[in-house]
Amino acid sequence: MVQQIQHRLHDHPLVLVEEQSNQKEKPYCYGCGEEISASSFSCLRCNYYLHKECALAPSTINHHPLHLHHSGFSLRSRPHTSRFGYVCSLCKEKRDMFFYECDECWFALDIKCSFLLNKVGESIYESKDDGHLLLENHKDELKKLDCSWCHRSLQDSICFSIHRKLYFHKKCFNQLPTEIGHPFHRLNTLLLQFDATYFICKLCQKEGHDNYFYRCFACKFDIHLECKDLLFMPRPSPIIEDKKYHKHPFTLLFRNDSFICDACGTNGKFVSYICSTCHLQVHKDCTSLPRIIKVTRHDHALVHKYGAHEKHDCGICFDEVKTEHGSYHCLREDCDFTVHVNCATEDENLYYIVDEDEEKLDETNSSSITRVIEVNEHGEAIKIQNLNHEHNLVLEDKIKEDSADRHCDGCMLSISTSTPLYYCSEYCNFFLHKPCAELPKIKHHWFHRFVATLESKDLKICYLCDRVCSGLFYESIKEHEFLFFCIRCAMVPNVIKCEGHKHILFYDYKCKGQCNGCGVDHRIGAFRCKECNFSLDFACMTLPPAIRHKCDAHLLKLSYHLDHDDTDPEEHVCDVCEEERDPNRCYYYCPICDNSVHPKCVLGRLPFVKDGATFRSDDHQHDVSFVRKVDGYHYCVDCGHLCQDEEALKCRECNFITHLECSEPLKELNVQQPKYTSAAGLVRKLHDLADNTDCFYGTTLQKDPTCTLPCSWSAGDPSSFLIRGKNYLKDQQKVKARETLMQMVGADWLISDKREDDLGSRLSGIVQKYAAQGGPEFFFIVNIQIPGSPMKTLAMYYMIKTPLEDHPLLYNFVNGDDAYRKSRFKLIPCISKGSWIVRQSVGKKACLLGQYLDVYYFRGKNYLEVEIDVGSSTVAQGVTSLVLEQLNNLVVEMAFLIEGNTQEELPEILLGTCRLNHLDLSKALLAVPDLNKTF
Repeated sequence: MVQQIQHRLHDHPLVLVEEQSNQKEKPYCYGCGEEISASSFSCLRCNYYLHKECALAPSTINHHPLHLHHSGFSLRSRPHTSRFGYVCSLCKEKRDMFFYECDECWFALDIKCSFLLNKVGESIYESKDDGHLLLENHKDELKKLDCSWCHRSLQDSICFSIHRKLYFHKKCFNQLPTEIGHPFHRLNTLLLQFDATYFICKLCQKEGHDNYFYRCFACKFDIHLECKDLLFMPRPSPIIEDKKYHKHPFTLLFRNDSFICDACGTNGKFVSYICSTCHLQVHKDCTSLPRIIKVTRHDHALVHKYGAHEKHDCGICFDEVKTEHGSYHCLREDCDFTVHVNCATEDENLYYIVDEDEEKLDETNSSSITRVIEVNEHGEAIKIQNLNHEHNLVLEDKIKEDSADRHCDGCMLSISTSTPLYYCSEYCNFFLHKPCAELPKIKHHWFHRFVATLESKDLKICYLCDRVCSGLFYESIKEHEFLFFCIRCAMVPNVIKCEGHKHILFYDYKCKGQCNGCGVDHRIGAFRCKECNFSLDFACMTLPPAIRHKCDAHLLKLSYHLDHDDTDPEEHVCDVCEEERDPNRCYYYCPICDNSVHPKCVLGRLPFVKDGATFRSDDHQHDVSFVRKVDGYHYCVDCGHLCQDEEALKCRECNFITHLECSEPLKELNVQQPKYTSAAGLVRKLHDLADNTDCFYGTTLQKDPTCTLPCSWSAGDPSSFLIRGKNYLKDQQKVKARETLMQMVGADWLISDKREDDLGSRLSGIVQKYAAQGGPEFFFIVNIQIPGSPMKTLAMYYMIKTPLEDHPLLYNFVNGDDAYRKSRFKLIPCISKGSWIVRQSVGKKACLLGQYLDVYYFRGKNYLEVEIDVGSSTVAQGVTSLVLEQLNNLVVEMAFLIEGNTQEELPEILLGTCRLNHLDLSKALLAVPDLNKTF
């Protein structure tokens, strides 16, 4: 008999103890959590006990009958309580004990359930076309589960479906009928089905697959096996009563037909609730519709009503609201605003529930005018203090002709000679349109329900129009993201009459397609016309309706159609750049001189950035200012040519000056995306690539240590990045990194028609090539998924040859749960070469990615892959779009590390760095299918 063992899950030897002493408190087994009363193995040093059975349990199990499509199961110690995915696949519980985990996926069995199968033996049933295990002595292991047929507790012998994950009493399984009649479908009998066909249960309205179900083939009537007795089950509740939503109780009703919900006006089937007092029939979810809400599209609160006396169009979608069905109406008697229930409540970011006695935000008392110093005889403020400027502002009805080329410091639009404005009393060239000076400092914008605060910024990207702007912004926080709305966008109502279009436009969050103004795909919805197929994004909606340009002596007016000409193709030419102009896009036009101009030729590169706006530059020791026109004779420090009558960046403290083109190439990149004539053609190309590829993943981007070749990678210089030093907890000082823990060995630059997950598992990749050799190498992969058409994948591969146990922080990260990983994984970005706008937008600050983006983890035998979904954050998506537009002209550097929070974890050390040189989207390779992978 074995007297001493070394268990793989404990550091010290365990000694066999045949009998327990008569001590009052019995020890508990660390393997299964049960009290120890018989022989056991114990540790003499640390009071650690294991039942003999738990101690001698095999460390691995091959080909378990409950999980036949993967071969290996490994014994693990107690799981982390927040560990994603851990739940026993047999008893459906999370229990604090040893468990067996599949080496390739999240399937797990705790040690009690694994013993349960070993005790009773494996009795495989082949009846009724499915495989089952017979469990006769499970004691109380499965007491929390119910029989899938009779819905009673599983206290007796049971049959467990291997593939369907269903549980039956042995008696119920043997008597399981292959066909049944059902009161909801009396026309035909329903036949028991076992295949994995996708279906929707007609009773619970939920999807089903990999499950038993009953089907009428003639009528396509399907129900879950679990739902066959829905009429007699305690769920859903037979009566719902909550006077907060409705003054009478709702009673459950089953009918074998469809109905129209009286609360929301949409269709329902089979299961409904009725109010016999009010004669209402509603969906279950509609029994708890909030009575009073506030939507972002309207200034007043709305109340839900069953039916209306007058017909109205919905204030959101502009379709008719049926008077016989429920809808939301404005609480004020003098306002007839009405919306469909689903339009009002489908997006939680666009409404909130109102308590009748709660305090409302009063925007009228939050003006950005902090003090009125002087008023005229009409009571109009003619001298004020404004929170956006340090000096007093004076009202002027008209400005002098020589000041007509000035711009408002709030909206950045030109100041008209006939528009009232405030100017600085100290003559410091600060101007505000009168409406811009009177803006509320706190605002609920209709685009979302979050409070926005008025701020003055030198340079930000507006979330709505996606333009680089300066001036005044409304700043808000939406789900931990900072959103900035420029004043031009913030002042646009959600319903508007566009001067270039004959119909009313309303904002539709779901609007897809291309903008009729610029041809760009809609990113966050658009203003669209109900009458015709016309839509505009925020960028085109906020274009100045009229503007001056040196090409014409008159005002150029914005237009969206060509009523003035005969659509002669030769006339579709811009009179400034003399290039072809798309007649279906917006343009500026002079009806007197018959001049037509591209908007970009009139507005310039940065039309809404203030002349003289100051920025911090990484290429110069002083702050630099943006100037639209350079006076005098100055030579560009980058190209050596003369800077004159051109936009430039200029330092006020020294002679530094550079062309805007030299410092920041803002030319729009016309990247040609690969196109395929058919899905079959795409698949054929992928298969051809796979057949001709020996090692694909990890090698698709060329390596160039000199970083001179375009579209290449190399390891970055660690000293370019700042990390927490040894004494960071005391002095909060960061130091330059000296080295990296891992070596960068490969990179991928891919495009695909779908997301490319878990690259490390691809048999045609470098990770699996190393795994096949059985070496000590461990890989860390950073997989950045960039949304779009096509999807773009940027992946970096890092390798370490020493054991993970030698690096405790990395070991804890690799083997920790997702919550731990998300709280520690950091990215430090850096644009070492490129435009100042991109550098300003990206920054160089370390970021805990898990707090702002969706991050997924894939753990293999010799790798951990971190997948970052850029599309999960609108802010990150906007910055990435800006980077992609100038990608060919950028050198992008990144460093990855695990945050150190304790003295033992400091100083921090970089996992790895990368330097990406002038990536080219047209040179990204198609992701090949892993044809040898088993799914």
